[in-house]
Amino acid sequence: MSKAKVNGVELYYEIMGEGEPVAFLNGILMTTDRWSGETEFLKTKYKCILHDTRGQFRSEKPEGDYTMELHAEDFISLLDHLDIEKCHIVGTSYGGEIGMIFAYTYPERVKSLSVIGSVSSVDIILHNEIQAWANASKVDLETFMIILRGIYSEKFLIENETYLKQREELIKKVPEEFFAAFLKLAKAAQNLDITEKIKSIKCPTLIICGEDDTITTPRHHRIIADAIPDSELLFVHGAAHALVMEKPDLIATLLHGFIERNR
Repeated sequence: MSKAKVNGVELYYEIMGEGEPVAFLNGILMTTDRWSGETEFLKTKYKCILHDTRGQFRSEKPEGDYTMELHAEDFISLLDHLDIEKCHIVGTSYGGEIGMIFAYTYPERVKSLSVIGSVSSVDIILHNEIQAWANASKVDLETFMIILRGIYSEKFLIENETYLKQREELIKKVPEEFFAAFLKLAKAAQNLDITEKIKSIKCPTLIICGEDDTITTPRHHRIIADAIPDSELLFVHGAAHALVMEKPDLIATLLHGFIERNR
């Protein structure tokens, strides 16, 4: 667990395991530990690199607006700091969108790209969903928690009440500066419109969607798959938007197979 000053911002990062480098990019409200279900296995095969973006929990939260492109600039600066020339990229939600931007901006640095629960452009429905999160975070933490439960499938909600309560208690304890930064992250997400640009992505690309995802829906994932040449699209039964937490063993297995085919 370390921090590095890169691109003018201090980023928290972790490295675990040895071998081919695989970088994991967080969803908007994730921390690096939310990938533990995947990295527990994958760190035995690869060098796993994780970080909180600027504005996320353990990284610096500087003044000014954030953009997805700025996150990609931060990320390449972190890779340079770590002397990693080329890696496999795995991103979920917000992180998957950063991953796509990184892949067409710095194609020479990407071995493969895995995009999980993401979109390539924000329509009015998703824009309003993100705005609801932002509004609730400013005025009513309890409502914010209720809204966040929409990222999980019905089955997961029923079977994991203890986990959800623990997660909500952690969020309640974060400092106010986190919520100010979250509003900037949400604004960056709302401005996403890269469908035309991702058509230039050439690296092997895997797209994974939870069948029950009502936030970044199967329709959004088909748009990505249609835009990125020769990409693979998989749907995971019984999972919603938070499928990296709902189905970690399956996601780890899918990622392992895909990365091994594209080393």
